[in-house]
Amino acid sequence: MLNLKTFVITAAACVFISCASSRSSTNTYTFKELSKQTQATRINKILIVGSGGIGTRFFLDNISEELKRKFKDVSVETGYEFLGYKQDITRQLNSLVSTGGFDAVLQFTPLNDAENPIVIDKYEGLSPNPAYTIQKKSVRFTQDFMVSLFKKNNSAQLLWKASLNTNFDSRQDKFYTRIADDVLNHLQEIYK
Repeated sequence: MLNLKTFVITAAACVFISCASSRSSTNTYTFKELSKQTQATRINKILIVGSGGIGTRFFLDNISEELKRKFKDVSVETGYEFLGYKQDITRQLNSLVSTGGFDAVLQFTPLNDAENPIVIDKYEGLSPNPAYTIQKKSVRFTQDFMVSLFKKNNSAQLLWKASLNTNFDSRQDKFYTRIADDVLNHLQEIYK
């Protein structure tokens, strides 16, 4: 009887350890303000831009939609343009700003390539069926960005800059909402 009890405890411990070690990293992001112009400048119309590959575009499309909603709530008009992998985006950006009548540009600049691995967490449980497993899939988005706000005048005047590091399941909308809230909280001076 003692050997059966020891076997059950050992088996349960092995299952617990294998479950804990097979889980993917936690969903996180970090957002840190790096610089801010001390003088408040009212902005009425912002162009949100970004560049990169397909994985980056998925993130930027989602975050820009959330930012557009949030800026609309504070009476700031917005536009969004994904610039792709262009080497020299300055000419295209100047054209977009001029023709759209934008006061400023909120630019997401990727600092590395996006990682979008599909992670499958597999949990093996004790049940009458020895092949019993539970699988959970997630699509992790991991990338670092420099987020900058430039005012449109004769030259690009940097108003604000922050770093954004992402590592989360890209299908979870709550992260886009939280990141957009962080951006707007740091840019209150431009719309108050």
